[in-house]
Amino acid sequence: MYLKPGDLISRVKESGAPTIAYTYTEPTIFYEYMLETAKLAKAAGLKNIMHSSGYINEEPLKGLCKYLDAANIDLKGFSEEYYADMSMGALAPVLRTLQILKKEGVHLEITNLIISGYNDDLDTIAKMCAWIKDNLGRIRRYISPGFFPCINF
Repeated sequence: MYLKPGDLISRVKESGAPTIAYTYTEPTIFYEYMLETAKLAKAAGLKNIMHSSGYINEEPLKGLCKYLDAANIDLKGFSEEYYADMSMGALAPVLRTLQILKKEGVHLEITNLIISGYNDDLDTIAKMCAWIKDNLGRIRRYISPGFFPCINF
């Protein structure tokens, strides 16, 4: 079912929900729809949250940040080799996304799911934590709701 962004905003307002979360299917693949909806949501007093793998070019991300209230980025591992092997991707663009979100003032959460035997090396995890501290700043709080640990900045 397709909903025009304006119709989606109407439904959200009617439901009484205060927030729209762009998630499940990677939201950057429907960037234009997300951006148009986020603009209308912001104008209607709704909050916008994106849950993403973090693969997005800098300029579109900066444009979206004007309307995002929060983002949760999946930091799947902390080595280029892991990203190449497990997702045919790269770590550097995800780290750049994290830095931009922080700089643009978007509330940032990082999810790092540990997979035994794949991304559970303690030295690599320590390097990831050091990078987060050095590049994103002090952690405000750590939340561990069930099996979904998040770090908030």
